[in-house]
Amino acid sequence: MPFRWIVTGLFAAALVVTLLVYTATPTGFLPDEDLGFFYISIQAPQGISLQPKLAAIPSAKILAFNLPAVQGIGAVGGFQYELEDPTNGNLTPLGNAAAGLVTAANTSGNVTRANTTFSNAAPHYVITVDRDKAEAASVNVGDIFDVLQTDVGSKYVNDFTYNNRTYHVYLQGNAPDRSRFEDLQKPFVRSSSGGISPVTDYLSSSFVSTAPIITHYNLFRNIEITGQSPPGKGSGQALGTMEQLSQQLPSNLTHEWSGISLEQVQGGGASAILFGLGLLFVFFVLAAQYESLSEPFIILLATPVAILGALAALHLRGIASDVYAQVGYVLLIGLASKNAILIVEFANQLRAEGLSATDAVIRAAEIRLRPILMTLFAFILGIVPLVFASGAGAASRHSLGTAVLGGMLVSTILNLGIIPALYLIVARFDHRHDAQQRPPGPAGNGEARPGAGNGASVAPVGVVGWIPVERNTP
Repeated sequence: MPFRWIVTGLFAAALVVTLLVYTATPTGFLPDEDLGFFYISIQAPQGISLQPKLAAIPSAKILAFNLPAVQGIGAVGGFQYELEDPTNGNLTPLGNAAAGLVTAANTSGNVTRANTTFSNAAPHYVITVDRDKAEAASVNVGDIFDVLQTDVGSKYVNDFTYNNRTYHVYLQGNAPDRSRFEDLQKPFVRSSSGGISPVTDYLSSSFVSTAPIITHYNLFRNIEITGQSPPGKGSGQALGTMEQLSQQLPSNLTHEWSGISLEQVQGGGASAILFGLGLLFVFFVLAAQYESLSEPFIILLATPVAILGALAALHLRGIASDVYAQVGYVLLIGLASKNAILIVEFANQLRAEGLSATDAVIRAAEIRLRPILMTLFAFILGIVPLVFASGAGAASRHSLGTAVLGGMLVSTILNLGIIPALYLIVARFDHRHDAQQRPPGPAGNGEARPGAGNGASVAPVGVVGWIPVERNTP
């Protein structure tokens, strides 16, 4: 078997390995950067006063979290999952579903620190006004609500201006006199006949446990679940796991994404489109330059090997294939094609001088080896600071630098053998195609070419087409 077919088989195997490595490499969107600071959330048990010191609060829930990669899009780093109840029903089934989802996510292996601040166990007093009793005592029900609002909450009175500034006036009970439920016995309400009585004479109360805050997302009651991907995993795996777990939710519940996660879901397929457009653009430019369709095809075949090196480097370092790594993939189209252009262009020039395709491409690879290695080493020295960056913004530089460095190393080493072999295969195919398309010459053997009748000979140029080259013949 000719050597070029062995190399071609190895190239096909490299394509299969590239696909396997691509499926094994974790995917992401934007890495969580080290901003030099982080937030801490402290959630005390329901019903506990916040006046004691933190150390004195039993069973406090303390969470540390990073800010989102793009400040202003979302509240925390990681993903934001919105569990919704479109029916706006009871909070208990919604809370149970959220608790089960958090437990399943944390034990899945692709999600870490999944949690929610929702609680359905906050102690509340439900106050009910006995309207019949108030009416029998000639007490206006509106006066009862005004007394409760003023004493327990606050009531707006008016505004006043002082030193060219406007101040709001609110009427409110003194804090020590409204901190306990028994303090409701202190305010009085006046009847229409002028008598006064405690407001509690017309109230009944019951103790219940419910949510302190009920949130909505897109007008539906919701519970927000946040989480992150563990080391060695990407946000793509975390979102995929949450999607799979969502299939087990009750039929009356649904979910949506928000923050950075929403941007990732909506723009997940755009990277493949951009990469394809990049390949197409380079192909058109090379086709116009070489006036050929086969030579740009040979040059672009250097790209899959570069992507293999980029994915392998990311996988070895445990870095997700995020947006910055995908920028590196597009950059590798030009960087990997550069080396192939050096070999193909010089081989074309040698073939124009009369060398065979085999001799031309071998000599081109030998002559262009030194400039290819020189540019490789110069590029590596420039990209190393990105690979080993530290401090704020280091995560994005790690993704971009690792992808480009790994792609250039593998592409340069393998393409020195792959590009010449592919060049010979395509050149041989085009030679046969041209021989079949040329009309037979005067001798009727189909070997005559333009200029053969006047003592001129021709030489193949490039990979497709023939042009006459005048030579002195005896």
